[in-house]
Amino acid sequence: MKILQVHSFFYPHVGGSETYVLELSKHLVQRGHRVTVITSKLPGTRDRENVEGLEVIRLPGIYLPRVPYFLFSPRLLG
Repeated sequence: MKILQVHSFFYPHVGGSETYVLELSKHLVQRGHRVTVITSKLPGTRDRENVEGLEVIRLPGIYLPRVPYFLFSPRLLG
């Protein structure tokens, strides 16, 4: 099954919900699912990468104090 997780922040940013999304996604990959995480692009991170079996897509965002908004295009879902 293909699973898409969309979250404002993701690894390497550390926080409770970021850790939860990472751990949940890793378990889903272990069960044979294909997991993609779409998140905001933080300074020093790559646009696309594989993190422990997960495809991570980082999109440019508009940052307001502590609330990132990123530009999402349904075309990414192919």
